[in-house]
Amino acid sequence: MNIAQMAVSLFAVNEGYLDDIEVNKVRDFEDGLQNHMKSEHAELMDRIASTGDYDDAIAAGLKSALDQFVSSHTW
Repeated sequence: MNIAQMAVSLFAVNEGYLDDIEVNKVRDFEDGLQNHMKSEHAELMDRIASTGDYDDAIAAGLKSALDQFVSSHTW
């Protein structure tokens, strides 16, 4: 897992996106989220991985991406 993947997972947990996910579905959620980020938000993931930065723009991008993923119920 690279720094961007860790950032996404930690952001999701910290911001409460997993609060309503059953424990036995957490891995499915994370796998789906990582696939979603890779396919739909590669530019954001590349920015995080290459710079290691975390700022308001990145946080907003992560929130938007997670809101989109959660609403799709693809896990």
